[in-house]
Amino acid sequence: MKIHLPIYPNLHPKTISNIYEFYRFKKRISIFKQVNFITQFTFDLLSLRIMIKKLNITKSELSVGLPIILKKKLFFKFTKSCNIPVPIWFKKSTFKSKRKFILEACNFYNEFIITLNKLNFNRIQFFTLNRIKDVNLFIRRSLILK
Repeated sequence: MKIHLPIYPNLHPKTISNIYEFYRFKKRISIFKQVNFITQFTFDLLSLRIMIKKLNITKSELSVGLPIILKKKLFFKFTKSCNIPVPIWFKKSTFKSKRKFILEACNFYNEFIITLNKLNFNRIQFFTLNRIKDVNLFIRRSLILK
């Protein structure tokens, strides 16, 4: 049996401290023999790489979590509640209209996935959040999935 443990590259919003978070994580790893990992979603590749190095895990053991949210208000509410920084250029480019947000979000996800692939992160876990319409729209507009 394989266990999938969550990791938080940007740290969990309710984390007391970085040291405590790493201590808890190492303790959980020591309990199980075969462990894979899944990230909370992140757009911060530097934090992701630092976490991998600190925790001494491999990219092949890791699935990068990515929610497909194409509703502007929900996207920013979700990223804020999860303590996920969104690049300022993305915020600025999606400021104007709902339609532009959908197009920019699809492009943003595509570029992020392409970058993950170039960095040899080959496992992605899409979080649908029961937003099947968003996932279908993303797939239809996606360049990488064609």
